[in-house]
Amino acid sequence: TAEPVKGLILIAMDACRYKENSTGPITGGKFSSETLSWIIKRIKEAKTNNKIIIGMMHHNILEHYTGQSTIAAEYIVDDFNNVSQQFSEAGMNIIFTGHYHSQDIVSKYFGSNFLYDIETGSLVTFPNPFRLLNLSAEKVLTVNSRHVENINYNTGGKTFQQYSKDFIETGVTEIVKNYLISTYGMS
Repeated sequence: TAEPVKGLILIAMDACRYKENSTGPITGGKFSSETLSWIIKRIKEAKTNNKIIIGMMHHNILEHYTGQSTIAAEYIVDDFNNVSQQFSEAGMNIIFTGHYHSQDIVSKYFGSNFLYDIETGSLVTFPNPFRLLNLSAEKVLTVNSRHVENINYNTGGKTFQQYSKDFIETGVTEIVKNYLISTYGMS
């Protein structure tokens, strides 16, 4: 946790499964009961002290589309329904996530409590997004999305955005091709 400015608490949470990945990386995320208890305690302390609470973690905390927890479970934290409700009820209403490399915002209400999952795409993946935030004195958070437009690199005469788009389209095509060959023997 950190308080970068008076009255604002940032809670950075790591749901990676380090202890379980002894034979290879595990993409999915989950909190141990000890870590989850620690997070809830920090949220409640901040709420009790009238602080604004913003969370951040790599894995999504809410589904960003129906069925995400089924077809892309490794991108959303395990037991997300329970975890997101606990965060919301303890006093966290905003959490920044990433993992899926998408630019999306979803929310969920738990009675009178709510939680926003503000997912930000990757700087290294087209359209190379980043977010600018403004938290007003009235406690209103404004979220603006921008895109990297230029870099100091030879893009072969293309705009950076076109170069980035071409790069990802070529990469995804290769990933799909290799998946079809390795999984189904297609060529």
